[in-house]
Amino acid sequence: MRACSDLDKIIASCMSFFCYVAMEFREMEEGGTVTRRWEEMDIVILVKIFQSLTVFELTSGIAHVCSAWRLAACDPWLWKTLDLSMLESNFIKIPLEPCVYVHGHSDKTLTRILKISLSLSRGNITSLFFHVNLYISEDHLTYTAQRGDVILQLMVDSLKWSREATGSDLRRLIRNRRVRPLDQENEVSQNLIMAKYRSVLGDVVKLSRCPRLRRLVLPAWNRVETVMIKAIDLWKDLESLTMPSIVNFPRLVQAIATNCRNFSELKIMGPFDIDFASSLVTYLPTLKVLSLRCSKLYKDTLIFILDNLRCLDVLNISHCLLIHPPPPAPGRIVRRLDKTILEKASRLRKFLTCVRDTCIMCQRTRNDEGLMRWYKYEKGLWKEDEVRSLAL
Repeated sequence: MRACSDLDKIIASCMSFFCYVAMEFREMEEGGTVTRRWEEMDIVILVKIFQSLTVFELTSGIAHVCSAWRLAACDPWLWKTLDLSMLESNFIKIPLEPCVYVHGHSDKTLTRILKISLSLSRGNITSLFFHVNLYISEDHLTYTAQRGDVILQLMVDSLKWSREATGSDLRRLIRNRRVRPLDQENEVSQNLIMAKYRSVLGDVVKLSRCPRLRRLVLPAWNRVETVMIKAIDLWKDLESLTMPSIVNFPRLVQAIATNCRNFSELKIMGPFDIDFASSLVTYLPTLKVLSLRCSKLYKDTLIFILDNLRCLDVLNISHCLLIHPPPPAPGRIVRRLDKTILEKASRLRKFLTCVRDTCIMCQRTRNDEGLMRWYKYEKGLWKEDEVRSLAL
């Protein structure tokens, strides 16, 4: 991953800083100023220090220094937001599905960071941000979304290897996190149990939880299909979603409507047609905020949104490539909003627009034909949004 090519330098710099702090603390101890042991350093101080670290530094191994450091590294204040928006994939586009080939090192780096972050966060993440050019796999989303009941089932399965396993064994397993087979005389059975349990532990590491997620910023979807629908089923508290256009959007929108009662904000980074708009009207009629900035949008679709999303409070179409009429007729670029659109939008609390020929972002959207090639432009430009709650 390009953003992590110098990860070793970051880790080394981070650890050098902590070594310096450790030396200072040790000198204070030797001078008689402080009598506590190094691992007894105040947790509040450690958390304050850790708050200045990036996610790469937090996952570089500081949780393994001592028990106090691990306790501080798991503090909920550090994990309200898991920001991976600076993490890009090394990939090349290919003609066959999944349409991209991602370098194995990129996948491994993302997997490592996700596993460690989700383990340290202990289910406290409420916002999760991915880079628009980060190609995640179905396994990566599974790590993030899977619930604890699956982990419990894996533990139950591991005990089925013992003929004499009982309910008390399960409780003992969960409490002590190790298997105590009852059949001590049967070495083969014991080895099978331990081998199975080691396998279960590996699966448990993968099935980290993120049950309190409220805001999600998704990357490119080339390798994510039905698993996203299953993930939405588990994120009951989801309120805000930023995503590129996808093929199977009706199922996704329906899953959001079914499972996420407080969902209110949606940002689409890609073409937005009448079919997508119809799905929103059908399944998310109470949507409050919609951002379509820098996307391809047909005038008829815009009017359909204004007429039918009656609960919509904020609509952002800044820098959109507005086209009229829709296919199959030849379309032309709409360079000025007419009276009909402005009247229909007058009921909104905020109607954010920009279709100026002199605007650089409007020019870029037109040059990219409504599907922004963000990699060509300033780093982090894709994070911007005129709606403050949707910007990163």
